[in-house]
Amino acid sequence: VKTTCSCGMKREQLSLLVPGPCRPFRRCRVVAFVAMSVCFVWIITVAFSRQSARKSARVHGGHETAANQRCLHDVVHHKLPFLLHQYTASHPAIPQANSTPKDMIHIVIASNGPRLVGMMALVNSIDKNTNASVFFHLVTDKPGAVHIRLWMERASELQRIKKEIIVFDKSLIEGKYVANSRVSYRVNLLSDPLNFARFYLDRLVPGVLGRLLYIDDDCIVQGDIREMAATKIAENHVVAFSSGCNAILSCVHPNAHHYDSYLNYKLDIVRKIGIPHNTCQFNAGVFAVDMDKFRRWNISARLEYWSVMNVKHHLFLEGASQPPVMIVFYNLYSELDPRWNVLHLGTAPSKVPSYSDDFIYNHARLLHWDGSRKPWLYPKQIGADIWRRYAVRDPVAPEEINL
Repeated sequence: VKTTCSCGMKREQLSLLVPGPCRPFRRCRVVAFVAMSVCFVWIITVAFSRQSARKSARVHGGHETAANQRCLHDVVHHKLPFLLHQYTASHPAIPQANSTPKDMIHIVIASNGPRLVGMMALVNSIDKNTNASVFFHLVTDKPGAVHIRLWMERASELQRIKKEIIVFDKSLIEGKYVANSRVSYRVNLLSDPLNFARFYLDRLVPGVLGRLLYIDDDCIVQGDIREMAATKIAENHVVAFSSGCNAILSCVHPNAHHYDSYLNYKLDIVRKIGIPHNTCQFNAGVFAVDMDKFRRWNISARLEYWSVMNVKHHLFLEGASQPPVMIVFYNLYSELDPRWNVLHLGTAPSKVPSYSDDFIYNHARLLHWDGSRKPWLYPKQIGADIWRRYAVRDPVAPEEINL
């Protein structure tokens, strides 16, 4: 005679709950059915909510609202032209198509490994959208130097590019940095020595005087680079960055990061720096710099100092090369037109700012996929179709892994 049911309860125990010879087993079946139904409903609900989030983020990558778009339209068509007009009168003249060597625009890009595909697309995009004379300083490691040389010799789009390939000396930063991140996978990315190439621009390009542009390899330029090169840098400033609280991001991404997202304000040494914790951060991946001031003010040594201080005292909560730049250039940078660093395109679809298609395709000058979702890895990421226009086939790689 069977004395237990499938749920493991004895007949005697069940009879105390539900009298009758057959009800104990019916009770087990009912409990199992209810539990399965609850699980099924929960799974369907979660799947539907995720699908809805993806659908709402698919086009513009965020919870886009009419108010956001009105604000963005107003900034692009009214506020930005007015702000730029206030200082364009004192801008240096933009070099014309018949640029002389003196007018040459110098650009530093650092990359290696799988990210070289980003560097090549970026170089191609800059070249395709300007008639100016441009010289590229391509910073990489030893394997990257061989790969870049072959790539640019064999790819027809890149054969006429003026360039030099610079192998970064890793000994410059040995023992002088430690990467910090709340997200474990980012630690390895932040530890790449080439992240620190921007610290040593005076050593990497000793012959460049005056204006220099630095652009991360996860960017595409769809404007004329002469506009960025003509950015005004105030007399008492060294560089021009795009603030995380700029007029465009204030419309579409109001939750800006501040210094306390990167620096540990619980430490006395951090508080003594004197930077308010709620100061808005800027992105250090795209900037224009006055190399004469960079050398005269010994910027490399200052950046290196704070990197070493972090090794000793763990000052940083997030990042490796970004926090020293934020400390050194606090109150020493001018504003870069935010259209020349359109940020957060590489974040998760639900977190991408609610840029409109009109802005991305017609007004943005430089698209920046900061974050883990690079356009060469995520073909459906916002703006990835623009990136693919400039992607250059790798003649060294096997055919099946080319884009």
